[in-house]
Amino acid sequence: MYYYKIYGQSVISDLAMPILQKTEPTDCAEDQAIYVMLGSMPAPYDQMPGKSYHYSSDIGFLSNDGCNLLILNGKKIIYQPKPHPYSKSLVSYILGFGMAMLFLQRKQLAFHCSCITKGGRAVLIGGPSGSGKSTITNALLKKGFRLMSDDMTVVDPFHPDRPMAYPAFPYQKLCRNVIESQKLDKNNLEYINEKKDKYLVPAPSFYEKEAPVHAMIHLAVSYTLPIDGDHLQTPPAFAWCKLQGITTWEACKQALFLHACLIENLHEKELAEPTLRFSSLCPMYQIVRRNNSDSTEGIAELIEKIVNES
Repeated sequence: MYYYKIYGQSVISDLAMPILQKTEPTDCAEDQAIYVMLGSMPAPYDQMPGKSYHYSSDIGFLSNDGCNLLILNGKKIIYQPKPHPYSKSLVSYILGFGMAMLFLQRKQLAFHCSCITKGGRAVLIGGPSGSGKSTITNALLKKGFRLMSDDMTVVDPFHPDRPMAYPAFPYQKLCRNVIESQKLDKNNLEYINEKKDKYLVPAPSFYEKEAPVHAMIHLAVSYTLPIDGDHLQTPPAFAWCKLQGITTWEACKQALFLHACLIENLHEKELAEPTLRFSSLCPMYQIVRRNNSDSTEGIAELIEKIVNES
């Protein structure tokens, strides 16, 4: 068995997941740990077609080209590889989609965002592919921020103080163009066999504790500026606004890691309650940069200012 920790929880697994931080068996409370185990799918999930999914608070099911996952009561992930799966894709699928559904069963939110922290204040940075998440995150790491998570962030919206973010693992998944711009030696990095051309890169500084979320940033790219919104600013290369009212809830739902899978369930009480609470407590901002503009430094300075003043 392997013993790890992720998102403030212990993981007991029969599958090696080297990307995770190891822990000792004596540090794993078996009644509270997350179990990841090889197994078979019970009916009716053994007959589910190709790519499919199902969610409920006690049983979740996910399937892609490489494996089936059964997620039980926020406590256990059972995986069943399909013929000739890519082992790296299997681990990525478990740590991404599988963990996202498991924590949702615990009423914790998994966002498709990176999370960095400075001065004990965490900020989430999300956006669609090509919006500059990795570039902006790296710019902020150079300003003294520390990485908590790279591709997916788990947040407890019901923490007594304010929404609380938890650390994942001390690596970043960076695209080839980012690797080349930073002049990193690709020969010393692990190539990730995923849909996108990425490498696994050790984080320069990793924060291993939980941290309260002081802001969520939604990045986007536009060919035309400015954008509409309250408190609009229009620097040369980008525009930004603080989101207000119902738009905060819509942005929160859009940022969920499982948004595409859960789109028909997001207005049900079980999912609406945690997303509404998070969006009511966490300040949210939209930053839109002009396509092909040199806006990295300006956006990084703005996010730093938002965090410092929050």
